[in-house]
Amino acid sequence: LVGIGKIGKSVLAHQLCIAAASPAGGRWLDQPVPLCKCLYVNWEDPLSLTRARAVQQFLDKDLPPSYHAMQPPWGTSFNRFLRWLLGYIQRHHIELVVIDPLAIAAGWKDERDNSETGPTVRNIQEIAVQTGAAILVVHHARKAPGENGIEVRGAGAIFNGIQGFCSFKRGPNNQFQFETLNKMPGEHGGDKTYYLRREPHTLTWHITSEMSADEPEG
Repeated sequence: LVGIGKIGKSVLAHQLCIAAASPAGGRWLDQPVPLCKCLYVNWEDPLSLTRARAVQQFLDKDLPPSYHAMQPPWGTSFNRFLRWLLGYIQRHHIELVVIDPLAIAAGWKDERDNSETGPTVRNIQEIAVQTGAAILVVHHARKAPGENGIEVRGAGAIFNGIQGFCSFKRGPNNQFQFETLNKMPGEHGGDKTYYLRREPHTLTWHITSEMSADEPEG
């Protein structure tokens, strides 16, 4: 999930955790999300802010046991964190992990270097394969516009190592534009573009319209 700074990527990604952990069944972008245990780790925002968002997104209800959030392990290498994460997922049967934002978590010296970013992405892939967990990484977009992954900031290895891609940007008429590219087969595969509106009270986004890949924009 990529987007420019301060557009709301973290809140949108966190909303997915809220949907997944909701005992009565949750929805993300108006799509049903199966109940599962999730873990959200943010390297930019303090844990107190994350929990405050959770209370608001859960509509002031008690946080369910399926929702896990933690302060990042400051001073610990990202590779060591990933080794710990593998065990945590297995012990607690976590099925969804959000790492936010990837560049700060990984501590890359040069995110344009494939030899530096590639191993990080592969290590994340390995955890997903070994555990079966879905791992969503939040990352920044380039300042210049792009599409189909071109807007992903940094080396090509970041984009090439993922199975699905979401681009979050400001759209026309005070809406948000949400573009997806999914390598997986089925109804959610391929390219899709959605237009979203934001609900400030619940910190959620909702689909206002959908544009197919072969439909002209405008």
